[in-house]
This record gives sequence, structure tokens and C-alpha cells, in this order.
Amino acid sequence: MNIVNYAETQMETFKAKKFNLVDSMVLSQFVYLHFNNIVPGLTDTQEPVRIGELLKAEHIHHMLHHVRDPKSNRRLLLALGMSSRYRAIRMCCYADSLNISEQKQFATVTYLIDEETAYIAYRGTDSMVVGWKEDFNMAYISPVPAQQEGVAY
Repeated sequence: MNIVNYAETQMETFKAKKFNLVDSMVLSQFVYLHFNNIVPGLTDTQEPVRIGELLKAEHIHHMLHHVRDPKSNRRLLLALGMSSRYRAIRMCCYADSLNISEQKQFATVTYLIDEETAYIAYRGTDSMVVGWKEDFNMAYISPVPAQQEGVAY
């Protein structure tokens, strides 16, 4: 079983089954999709977006554009959007920036699980050249610019 299978089969609400480490992995993978102009950013005044609301045809291509393994990420998107466990999670405070000269990639989102629980997920580096450079920089620079942006977030 992998996290996509888990998301496809978990239907218990967070009231019935507490948030756990696998849920954390699911939401950490989900931040690899692109939510620009869909999920409100840090300074936006729009209401948070429920995961179930992401399942609009006009959003799907954008969210999956240039993601690694788009087939599995599409399955994850559909599973979360249809699941009674995940579809009501609200997303807000999305940030996504790329700065090639600083060799920095940064993306994060806040998931509002319920009225008392917020979960922040950060996207790691990807297979772009800037991501590789950032990975190498982490071997001898601390903190790298993306880590500083994460602290500021």
C-alpha cells in the first residue's frame, strides 16, 4: 500500500480517527501540486479553499502541470477531493516562489484540518536544475534562502 491507496481507502473523519503520520505524508505530498491563483496566499483576503473544491476541470491541468508523476498525483487529488476524511480540509496561506539567481525554490501551504488544528506543509526541492543546486548548497550553507523563507512564513 502507498499513500495514494491510503487516501483512496480512508473515509473516516478526523473526529473518528485522529490525524496520524500517514495523513502527514499525504498532505506533504499534496503540496507538490501547483495551487497558484486557486488557494489564497498569505496576504489574500479570500476564504480558505476546501480540498473538495479543487476538483474543477479548469483547475486540474494547472495543478498537475510539470509535477513529477502526474498520474499518481492526479489519483491523489481525486482521492482527497472525494474522501470524507480529506475533502473538508481548508487550504490557505499558499506561497510558491522560484529564484534562479538565489538558487531557491520555496512552496508551502497551511491546511486547516478542523477548528483547532492547522498543519503546514513545505514542498522540498524537485528535479529542476535549481533544485539540484539548492540540494548541493544545503551540504555547506546553513541556512539556505528557502529555509530562511520557511522561517519567515
